[in-house]
Amino acid sequence: MDLRRQQLETILARVLPGERLKEFRPHAGGRFTLELVGGERVTLLTFATPAAAESAQGALDMLRGEVDLAVPYIRGADTNGDAAAVSCLVTSELAGEPLADVLPRLGEGQLYALGQRLGEAAYRVHRIRCPRYGTLAAAGDAANDERGYVFKRLDADLGAAYAARLVSDAEAATVRGWFETALAPVTDQAALVCGGLRPDAILVRPSGAKWELTGLAAWDEALGWVPAWDHALLFDAASDSRLFSLRVGYGNAYDMATTRAYEQTREHALRPYRALLSLRRAIEHFERSERGAAQRRKAVALSLAGVKGE
Repeated sequence: MDLRRQQLETILARVLPGERLKEFRPHAGGRFTLELVGGERVTLLTFATPAAAESAQGALDMLRGEVDLAVPYIRGADTNGDAAAVSCLVTSELAGEPLADVLPRLGEGQLYALGQRLGEAAYRVHRIRCPRYGTLAAAGDAANDERGYVFKRLDADLGAAYAARLVSDAEAATVRGWFETALAPVTDQAALVCGGLRPDAILVRPSGAKWELTGLAAWDEALGWVPAWDHALLFDAASDSRLFSLRVGYGNAYDMATTRAYEQTREHALRPYRALLSLRRAIEHFERSERGAAQRRKAVALSLAGVKGE
């Protein structure tokens, strides 16, 4: 998002009255570092919709007691975008660079260690309980139990995929039938899920010969669900072979942190969520007119659900 100095000053005046802007630096993903006249630095996170800002605010509010976790704390909010027509949060400074930008500078051991720190951080996030499954925004897709929430998402995406002619009637019916059998929720308590574990939103910086995790920057898709969704998102976003050690470190650290098999990064536990994610990605590719990528993602979703494409 491209914001001018006047807009940033207007936002700052509303959410942090009395503070004045000295300098600012834009980053990818609608993030800005703001240096205040007094020398303090804060971060401005901007969002595409008020609902996305509400989700981020809800997640970060729930995490405000985790003082040593690599997540920012909220200094001020304008989720409706009243000040400058931009839904936003002002938080403590999110330092570091996106992992995606510095990847060529990291060795396998450094990536493995970063993956461990990421797995530990994700586990801490997932210890926070949510009152319901689904969005953290005031309005949106929510359910009282995991099975109901999964089928709400599945039916919506199967309907969209059918309308786009990505799946046939028979394929949609078979996928849904597979979920009826394969999905076996083992808890009735939703966990806080980040929804933004991806290399461009994982912030890191060098610390001697090592690299440290300094922040998780994407919270607009935070929701109440199960840890497996974050696992599926990360493994999908970090599928680049160069990130293999990061994935291994993440999985090893997470699995060491919990004795609950259904929360661990096991293929059997992740399969339904990987299928859901692949179906969602297929629709997103189709909406961007990326027909080849949409078909490849569809094939993955069908394969995970034991269906052979027509």
